[in-house]
This record gives sequence, C-alpha cells and structure tokens, in this order.
Amino acid sequence: MKNNSIYLLILSVLISQFSFSQEEVEKHPLLTDRFVFLGGVFFPNKSLAFGVDGELIDREIDLGESFNVENYQSTMDLGFQWRFAKKWKLTADYYNLGNVFEASLDEPIIWEDYEFDGAVKFGANIGVLRTLVGRILSQGLKHEFGVGLGFHGMLISLSVEGDATIMGEEGELVTDFQALSTDATAPLPNIGIWYYWTPNSRWALTADVDWLYIAFGNYKGGLWDITGGVQYQVVKFFGVGVNYKYFEIDLEVDQGGDIGDWRGTAKVTYNGPMVMVNFNF
Repeated sequence: MKNNSIYLLILSVLISQFSFSQEEVEKHPLLTDRFVFLGGVFFPNKSLAFGVDGELIDREIDLGESFNVENYQSTMDLGFQWRFAKKWKLTADYYNLGNVFEASLDEPIIWEDYEFDGAVKFGANIGVLRTLVGRILSQGLKHEFGVGLGFHGMLISLSVEGDATIMGEEGELVTDFQALSTDATAPLPNIGIWYYWTPNSRWALTADVDWLYIAFGNYKGGLWDITGGVQYQVVKFFGVGVNYKYFEIDLEVDQGGDIGDWRGTAKVTYNGPMVMVNFNF
C-alpha cells in the first residue's frame, strides 16, 4: 500500500511536469494564427511645417502653443495581418490625422503670393495607409523575425483661410479674405523589418521599423515609421496591448502647379502612445 502511494505520487509529479512543459512550449497566437485584426486609439504629439511653391508657410508649428490646442489628440488606428503562406505574410494599417486650428498669428505666414496675418484658420489632414509584404527569415517557439517591401500611401491636404495681402496690378497692397487649399497624394515605397519575442503564450514584445529615402519623379525625401509595444493575450482569440509609435517624414513634392496640385514641402513628426486590442484566429 505504501509502495502504491509512492508510485501515485511520482506519477502525479510527472503528469504535472508534463502539463507544465506543454504550457511552456505552446506558441503565442501572434506567431501562429493566420488572421489578426487590430484596432486602437493613437494619442500623437505633433510637429508640423509645410511649404507651398517653395515658400515656407510657417516656421515649425508647435500646435499646442501656436494654435492653443492640446498636443495629444486621439485618432483611430486600424490594422490587419494575414499569414497567406508558411513563410509569408501581409500587414496593413491605416490612420488619419486631420485637424483645423484657429489662431491669431504673431508673425505673418506666406502662401504662394499671399501673406496672411492676424486671425487665420489653418487645416492639415494627413491620411496614412501602410502595407507590407514580408518574408519570415527566422522563427522559433518564442520569436519571429522578418523583412519585407511595402509602401506608405499618403494623402496630404492643406488649407488656410483669413485676411491676406497681395500686390495689386499697379503695385499697391490689397487686403482681402482668401480661402486657399492644396493637396498631394504620395505613394512612397519602403523597406520594413519586424521582430516579435514571446516569453510565453500570454505575453509578446513587438517591434516594427519602416524606412525609405526616395528621389524620383515628383517626390524626394525620407520617412521613418517605428512602432514598439507589449501585448497580453487575454484569451486565445483576444488580446490587449500598449504601443509607442514614432512617425517622421521630410518630403518635397512637385506636381506641376496645376490648380489643386501641390508644389512644396512637408516636414511632419508624430509620436505618442497607442492603446490596442487584437482579435486573432
């Protein structure tokens, strides 16, 4: 009887150890699931400077001071991942950063031939669609590393309204209300890398880096898009996480100068935290 008790105890320990080992080697769902849908809220701190026809609209604009608004304004961020083959996956995400600001300027700003002073309304809208097709170069029980090619599809719209001064036909200065706008669509190819480290089936540390420098056709400039974060898998198909995102672009555009086209510059930096949820299967 005593020996039987000892055998049962040993068997129980072995079963528990086996179960623990099985739990330890179980992969995180982000490393195995075919589809991952992401949604969250981005709270970016913003630094903007734009130019039209080579004339800088303004010194670098601190939106929190120059336009009397909070630096951190929330915007939705949506993402998607699809493992369409054993070593390949497609990722995409989209967010839109659009704002209209009113201010009484301490210094005039120049838009093409117009000089705006005093009370103005300034609008800046930037939509970013990021896609990447990547190949997994290394994958194990607790990690994944890959590299890919993709693009950032960017739609930049600018507008300004207010009293503007322009030189008249006879050389006199004329002041009148003006509402001017311009936009540009920039498909910017980039190289991307990513790395996931999952100490167990619940926790994951993630990092994505996209970079480009481009000089062809109507576009010239560089881009950095960096995201890093931590994710916790609440249940097998649902998780939550916190990321920090840094986005920077320094772009020159020359679309020919037609009405509605944009010839100028954009220097944009967004950085801040993101609160995310994911559904995977």
